[in-house]
Amino acid sequence: MFLGQSLTLLILLVINSRVLYLHHVKRDSIVMLAPLGLVLSLLLVLAWGINYFNLVIIALALFTIIINIRAMLRYSEKLFLDIYSLMMKIGSITLTVIIIALFLFSIITHPVNQNNKKFNIEINTERLEGNFRTGFSKQKAFSKANIILTEISPLGEKLSNHVILFIPDVRGDSAAYMPFLKLLASNSFTVLTADFYTNDCNWFTGIKNTRICRNFFIQDEYFNMNENFKKNQNDYIYNYYMETEQLVKTARERYGKDCNFFLIGDSLSGRAVKQFAERNSSSISGSFNLEAISEYKAAGFGMVEQTDFITAKRLNLKRDKNCTTPNLLVTQTLPEIYNSFLGGTK
Repeated sequence: MFLGQSLTLLILLVINSRVLYLHHVKRDSIVMLAPLGLVLSLLLVLAWGINYFNLVIIALALFTIIINIRAMLRYSEKLFLDIYSLMMKIGSITLTVIIIALFLFSIITHPVNQNNKKFNIEINTERLEGNFRTGFSKQKAFSKANIILTEISPLGEKLSNHVILFIPDVRGDSAAYMPFLKLLASNSFTVLTADFYTNDCNWFTGIKNTRICRNFFIQDEYFNMNENFKKNQNDYIYNYYMETEQLVKTARERYGKDCNFFLIGDSLSGRAVKQFAERNSSSISGSFNLEAISEYKAAGFGMVEQTDFITAKRLNLKRDKNCTTPNLLVTQTLPEIYNSFLGGTK
């Protein structure tokens, strides 16, 4: 996402700053990059969903087009470049300053880089289509993905027939927990996590329940309508329970009936996986809720100190390049895993 945002901002910067360096040319061809900037800003949302940073980029792209409509029309009619108006210069220079500031902000606050080679792991993604009523199958070409499975596995020594299944809280997603999941996998465990986007497991109604909107609106509900969020908690836990049941079923098909599973969730999803593990103790080795770790201050949101600067600020947390929280969570989770899988021995 960072590279996509940077590319879009760079294009918008080239367009708006041209009033400072483009003089005495016959045709203002650079202005025709403006529609491309808007398209790229919309693709950011389609690829990674709505967030405040992407919304600001869309707003900048729209203002860029509004300011440059006259110039685009003149170019399309093959007219000579006229003198930039004072209002256009002021608008373009203002946008240039904002874009430079935003670009610097994105560099300073970009997600902490965690190279897979450093952890000696590999990550594979698989997409499934379907729903809870009819079942799921591999995604066909041009169809919508309803489950995104992400497997993080060690490249070296691996504990066979022992897999950790993770259900993220909907206020985050698997990507928000990736620093924790990578560290977990580096301890010789295969980790399978899933993000569900089905039409029969609803968190909201309408467009708010789509992949690109859900995370944004569930966070908005938590921060701005907390009473409503609390009122809906039981419904959310029921959704997580359905997701846990399906993830276990999918994992059985993937790893075989003899594989042992340990379930991990966070906050509300952690309560659901605990319920599922207790009801299916004969087939599930154990479970753990990350919320139980008192030092973990972003319960329900994931590793925001490494992945999401803005959400971290809303939770009064600071960006952390040292991955203190993921390391803490792994340190306190591993004993639970070893106890369940190996009777307390590593």
